[in-house]
Amino acid sequence: MTGKLKSLTWLGATTILAMMLFIGCSSENILVDDDNSIDLAAIESVDFARDLGEDGLAKGGTVPVLGGYAIAKQKFDENGGYLQLQLDNEDIYFVIPEYALTELVEIEIRGEVWKTENGLVYYYTCAPAGLVFQRPITLKQVFESGSRYEGLYWYNPASASWIVTDVEKVKNGNANFEIHHFSKYAISD
Repeated sequence: MTGKLKSLTWLGATTILAMMLFIGCSSENILVDDDNSIDLAAIESVDFARDLGEDGLAKGGTVPVLGGYAIAKQKFDENGGYLQLQLDNEDIYFVIPEYALTELVEIEIRGEVWKTENGLVYYYTCAPAGLVFQRPITLKQVFESGSRYEGLYWYNPASASWIVTDVEKVKNGNANFEIHHFSKYAISD
């Protein structure tokens, strides 16, 4: 009987340890200070507004208003580099590390900042759509200073939904998000 009791005690302790490790390791991926439903509502309202405009840009009214946009285009190879956009008077960088690409590729990023009833939404359309990187690139985004978490949302065309793809803590007014492939991305601030 004592052998079974020792086994059960060991199994219980191992289970508790595994749960603690899982919770500790996964806590960085939780939007601690943010409400996903508010972020998603803001991002989806921007999608709706973009669909209303003939040129893809809403013209005001009860829908979000485009606060500004910037387009950057440049060719990159295995040496990497970066693209810089200026949105809402802030510099935003897409950093392509060495060996992220295996051939010469022209990259175009259109960044937009939208004013919604739930706050600002930064919306990025990255081309060529579907481009997969050998090493993840980094989106360096500026935020109001504060100690909070921000989520980068990726639009999944297969499910027609927005999915949190990366969560980062804002440090010194910046967050660095990893991007593994090109698509549409959004951040609700």
